[in-house]
Amino acid sequence: MLAVIRREQYPVRTPLDDPTELHGADNPGRSLTIIGLQLVNYLQYFDWQWAKAVPGTLGVFRSGPPSPGLLSLGLRGLFVHRRGDRLGGGCCSCCSW
Repeated sequence: MLAVIRREQYPVRTPLDDPTELHGADNPGRSLTIIGLQLVNYLQYFDWQWAKAVPGTLGVFRSGPPSPGLLSLGLRGLFVHRRGDRLGGGCCSCCSW
């Protein structure tokens, strides 16, 4: 049970490691391609979570007006929060990415 809690079945990883390679000296690190793919995946997840709830939408990245509208609403709220409370807005910025 202790091995499961310590997650010993999984190899050691750092945030800078290439997730397709094992951790170690020969790990090339994350490339711009991998970071770009992670950002695209984040956008797909955002679109799926919000736009699929709106009736009549077509799906991921084809959902039409709901996705850009909700994204702009969220970013506007983030900037308004940041303008009123720099520390809290900075924390929200870090947590949202």
